[in-house]
Amino acid sequence: MAWTGLAKAITWPAAKKSAMAVAAFVAANPKLQATVQDQVSRVSRRISEAQKARTPEEKVDRAMASVREQAEFVLAHSPAPAEADRARGWIARADKVSQALALVRHVGKKERQEPLAKVTASADALVAEVLTSLVDDGQRSIDPA
Repeated sequence: MAWTGLAKAITWPAAKKSAMAVAAFVAANPKLQATVQDQVSRVSRRISEAQKARTPEEKVDRAMASVREQAEFVLAHSPAPAEADRARGWIARADKVSQALALVRHVGKKERQEPLAKVTASADALVAEVLTSLVDDGQRSIDPA
């Protein structure tokens, strides 16, 4: 199995599982704030759009836009310094993925496969991390323990 195939086999199912957990969590917790519900919906829509992209490069571009959007939301709505630091880290990582993708676009088609697979795997891992944190953040907003 190629690196890209392995990354997709591991990361996208984890991202989908996280999205399903978010949906179930929101449905099971009527106390959940409307802001979190809106953000979950927005992130899920953006991830779905990213998956519908025609080329791997376009998918990565859309996924990183979604990560940046979520990070900006966290920066705007979270008073916790640790959360803000984590969001800034997501933005920095998304920027690095986008920079690497820009370089990959200048490589010949044959030589592009391996570096594109690595960039795609990094993007997938970042999306999965952001989705997982969204589930965890939603849980903390209900259970302040």
